[in-house]
Amino acid sequence: MLQTAPEYIAQKIPSVFFRFSQEFGDAGFQAVLVGGAIRDIVLGDEPGDFDFATDAEPEQVMQLFPSVIPTGIQHGTVTVRFHKHSIEVTTYRVDGEYSDRRRPDSVSFTRSLADDLQRRDFTINALAIALPDCQVIDETGGLQDLDSRTIRAIGTPQQRFREDALRIWRALRFSARLGFNIEPATAAAMQEEAAGVRAIAAERIRDEWIKLLSGSYAGEAVLYAAQIRILDTVVPDILTDTDVLRPVCQGFETAPNPAAENPGALWEWRFATLLAIAVQKDQKRVNELHRFLNERRYSRRDVSVLLHTLRAILADVPETADIVPARRYLHCLQKADYLLVQHYRRLLGLPTASRKMCELLHTESDRGIAYSPADLAVNGTELARILDRPPGPWVGRCLSSLLQRIVDCPEDNTPGTLLAYAREWAGSF
Repeated sequence: MLQTAPEYIAQKIPSVFFRFSQEFGDAGFQAVLVGGAIRDIVLGDEPGDFDFATDAEPEQVMQLFPSVIPTGIQHGTVTVRFHKHSIEVTTYRVDGEYSDRRRPDSVSFTRSLADDLQRRDFTINALAIALPDCQVIDETGGLQDLDSRTIRAIGTPQQRFREDALRIWRALRFSARLGFNIEPATAAAMQEEAAGVRAIAAERIRDEWIKLLSGSYAGEAVLYAAQIRILDTVVPDILTDTDVLRPVCQGFETAPNPAAENPGALWEWRFATLLAIAVQKDQKRVNELHRFLNERRYSRRDVSVLLHTLRAILADVPETADIVPARRYLHCLQKADYLLVQHYRRLLGLPTASRKMCELLHTESDRGIAYSPADLAVNGTELARILDRPPGPWVGRCLSSLLQRIVDCPEDNTPGTLLAYAREWAGSF
């Protein structure tokens, strides 16, 4: 049931935005709330950022408030600092041609909210709320589409996707998040205009892809991306055969959420699993992914976590359910959740740990093992002092040797035992 009652809506909007809207009203202008927050409120979800649209032109907005940043003034957008909030305000406008398939070449300001809402991408994103009465304004049928759980492009779908092909990924992202169906004419236009996706800046696609993979219904959206042949823009050399992808994507929804201490977020586990399909355990191709991810402007942290998660998923599970193989396997996983690893290996059709091995993994992970030299009971400085040797590359080699011993025998991770091992190691050189 949609939440359109003014009383309900008023509770969801912080009071500062009522005061902000009143500033426009007192000056003879109109200012309404627009954007995804309206959709979220009507669906009963917690709203995100609140943005405003107004019939005041940017220069008039700048005269109304003492602190205004002209963030996108050429397209009618400014950011107003108001009671410690940064509020984005865009003048009602009609867009010109999109020659670069991203931004309009020109905009024309208008006094008509209806005209402004008609330029937006999907009906569910073209709702507005007038303050202070909290009435929902719907000029495109967005409420009906929210009720029927439908994603529908406004106007002619082909034109919308030609204006900005990123809207194809946005449609898939909303489908992944909300579980909505894509209206047939919109879906047909997405397939027809899919080639335009390849001209989009890599970081714009990356942002939509991360949000898509974070959605509760990501699996179906990934399959749809494969069907319209744009999945390879985010996953290199991915097989687009849905018979291969389907069991993996269907398993996305049944995977447990990563624990807070796990190095990878949900989207990273899902992405790493798709990358595993692409590389098919070819270590050379795993290494090539570093360049691919860098080219798509993923952060250094994201690249590290993705490749670590991928290697954890592809790591061979010990055939022998014994304590030493279990410890070595945990060390190989490097803090990746072994239960999540088994889930995604199962989706990929790879061998998984036996029940006995899982019991051993549970016991040993609870005990704690050394994953890196930083987990050892001695450090490089202490080694150099005790062994009376100047620091150098030998320190790293010695710590690595100690770490391998401690993986097999965690109980030996004490200063005395490690230093004895270190003297033995040093004596062999």
